[in-house]
Amino acid sequence: MGAAHRIDVEVKVGLALLIAKKWLALDLDGTLLEPGAIILPQVIRLLDRYVAYGGKIAIATGRTLDSILEILEKNACGLNGGYPHAIVANEREIYRRNADEFVSVEPRNRQLMAKEHALIDQARKIAQEAQVILTARGIECSVPDVALENQRGFIERRYACPDDTAVAERVIRQFIPSHLPLRTVTNNHLVALRHKDASKGRALMDLCRLEGIAASDLYAVGDACNDRDMLDGSWGFSGGTVANAVVAIRDLVIARGGAVAAAARGLGVAELVEQLLVG
Repeated sequence: MGAAHRIDVEVKVGLALLIAKKWLALDLDGTLLEPGAIILPQVIRLLDRYVAYGGKIAIATGRTLDSILEILEKNACGLNGGYPHAIVANEREIYRRNADEFVSVEPRNRQLMAKEHALIDQARKIAQEAQVILTARGIECSVPDVALENQRGFIERRYACPDDTAVAERVIRQFIPSHLPLRTVTNNHLVALRHKDASKGRALMDLCRLEGIAASDLYAVGDACNDRDMLDGSWGFSGGTVANAVVAIRDLVIARGGAVAAAARGLGVAELVEQLLVG
């Protein structure tokens, strides 16, 4: 074996040992996905490299499991693509890959869904009371899909623009009694009322415990305010964001010394993964 080839092999082995300690947690909308729910081929190639070096990938999103799987299959990922190795759906449930299926983590998921569902009537009343104030200010929300809310176990309200969403979130939060384990979560045009334990950050921390890794071994990438607790350091993860992230998330990542990619969405993710591969 020539010296140059031997050095190249040693570098690859070193990277494999480094990446084997790492999980990469990716948001979907506004982060990994382009408009039309597309993952660019060059981004997939970088993720393939990351996994080839021993890294593991988790998807962390507010989408349902069925929606996530549909998007992954469309982009030749998912069960046929070798990754992700885990999924956080609805910002709450953890599903771990086991051969040809994603298996729900039980009884954790069932218990958390039950706790959140038990609050749905109170959450709906809070939203109704807050909407009286918001309507007086000229801020309306779209008619909620009650059947879908009951199915998912939490309520969500959609507003016309991000400015209205910010005002609505502040007003709704004021109506939450201190004894209820509820919190508001915003994502662009949406405000959700969620159980305090239903968040991407907590789910990823639970995933770290299940995988037997330290929180510092997980690198998270997101773009919106519902990604805050996986980027703000409260759980001990490192992380970065993409060029199209909302200002609050960009500022948060910068304040923590994290990386803000020069590119938007998937190409920004690829940029951050490239840094992990050479770091």
